[in-house]
Amino acid sequence: MFGIGMQELVVILLVALIFIGPKKLPEIAQALGKGFAEFRKATQDIKDSLDIDNDVSQVKSAFKDMQDEVKGAVSDAKQAPKIWEDPPSAKQAPEPEPDKVLASEPAEDPYSKAQAQANAEAQTETEAETDADDDTEKKPQTAEDAPES
Repeated sequence: MFGIGMQELVVILLVALIFIGPKKLPEIAQALGKGFAEFRKATQDIKDSLDIDNDVSQVKSAFKDMQDEVKGAVSDAKQAPKIWEDPPSAKQAPEPEPDKVLASEPAEDPYSKAQAQANAEAQTETEAETDADDDTEKKPQTAEDAPES
């Protein structure tokens, strides 16, 4: 630690004990410990802020590269010949007349069409059942069918 050996450290502590005294030595040692802890915390905060600055500079450089690419693509697009042009009919499209728009029939709803078809099928089935019931009523009763009296 700082190039100080064990013997040198003992000599420093003995000199401090003699000059400061045994009553104030623990207080001073505690204050020095807190000071070193705050110093370490401050240096760690500085390191963290430098790392953040480094990260921010990397992000800035990435955005700068993207900006340069976009500018290059835009300048290339401006210099390229125009391949496609709007046809004259697309430029002067007639506007729809309000009366014709209101007079046009609304589009058929596929749900209502399917519902109408299902209703028609149900009605034909009901009519078929009614016809079958009518046929059984019109048949003459045989002796087997006749109720017993």
